[in-house]
Amino acid sequence: MNVVVLSHMYPSPAKPVNGVFVHRHVRELSKMGHDVRVISPVPWTPPHLPLPEKWSAYRNTPDKASIDGVPVRYPRHVSFPGANTQPLTSYLYRHVVLDAVNDLAASGFVPDVICANTLLPDGFGSIRAANQYDVPVVTTIHGQSLQVFPDQVGCMPLLKRTADYSAHVIVNSTKLENLAEEYFGPSEHRSTIPYGLPFDEIDAARDCTPPEEVDISDPTLVSVGNLFTKKGHRYALRALASLSSDLDFDYVLIGDGPERERLADEANELGIADSVTFVGEIPNQEVFKYLWHSDVFVLPSYQEAFGVAYIEAMACELPTIGCSGEGPEDFIEHGETGFLVPPEDPDGLSDVLRTILLDTDYQNEIGQQARAFVEREYTWKRNAERVSEILETVV
Repeated sequence: MNVVVLSHMYPSPAKPVNGVFVHRHVRELSKMGHDVRVISPVPWTPPHLPLPEKWSAYRNTPDKASIDGVPVRYPRHVSFPGANTQPLTSYLYRHVVLDAVNDLAASGFVPDVICANTLLPDGFGSIRAANQYDVPVVTTIHGQSLQVFPDQVGCMPLLKRTADYSAHVIVNSTKLENLAEEYFGPSEHRSTIPYGLPFDEIDAARDCTPPEEVDISDPTLVSVGNLFTKKGHRYALRALASLSSDLDFDYVLIGDGPERERLADEANELGIADSVTFVGEIPNQEVFKYLWHSDVFVLPSYQEAFGVAYIEAMACELPTIGCSGEGPEDFIEHGETGFLVPPEDPDGLSDVLRTILLDTDYQNEIGQQARAFVEREYTWKRNAERVSEILETVV
């Protein structure tokens, strides 16, 4: 089957970490015999002007690339920064997508189906091309589509139109299924299919030398995620500060974002700055090295649609802490495969951390149970098989 995957999130030579989970899904579809081509539009940037790092990476993205043998095109589209611009961006996006699909067709690759990676801009952006080639669209919903865009001006009509147009909609967690039903109503053409894990890459990092930021003489706690307010890092800092008088620890934060300076200031104000390290954004393979050489994964995010970082930590046999009522509830059973704490509750988080930091046998038990669970339930092969069944149904 000829499959076009449309995703504004996808790795490129300039941004190798971007949308890596989409790439893993695509690789697995290719292994199953599908002929997959990826269209990953990137924002147009003016030449020669000095730009922030993010926008410079867009400018440095090539027009085409092969990522692990997957052909990827990176056409330019006009994107406007700031909130409430998504509807305009999505309308303009349609023309770029149609041109890219036309280019594929001219080269001999005519799609049988378009798999759009988000409702906006990808799902909405695929409609014109799908109409022209008379092919179905299968749209995947991620957290931003239903946790951010409904509150932005003009987005809700586009979200509903895309969901109604799609031959099938895929969500990756119970939380998103509940939100989809709230916004779009019940549907027989919507399925919950979770992400998978790259166990080969994860296990290859197991015996690597510990990163220099990890002091194996003290318990190491690690977070992986963008440094945004709703990721809850500040509650982890406050919980750890309450333990600092009688427990030694190191806390490593992997990821970057607008909260970095404020979090560093808070660590200093709490008196734990010497125990806190900001690593920044690093390649996924490097992340696994940190996970294997840490003792606890903690990310008290209170807006988490799924949470790939949590299942990656579980695959590295880490006791993993998330928030109740969020995406991790699908795979964390409290006290069995990890721990769930109330959102925005540093005292509750502190209690859990104290329990597991003082009992290494319990740490190891939870970590091993977590690994067994995700190894059984969260593989990219299983994910791709379920998606492939849907594609066969709609084509």
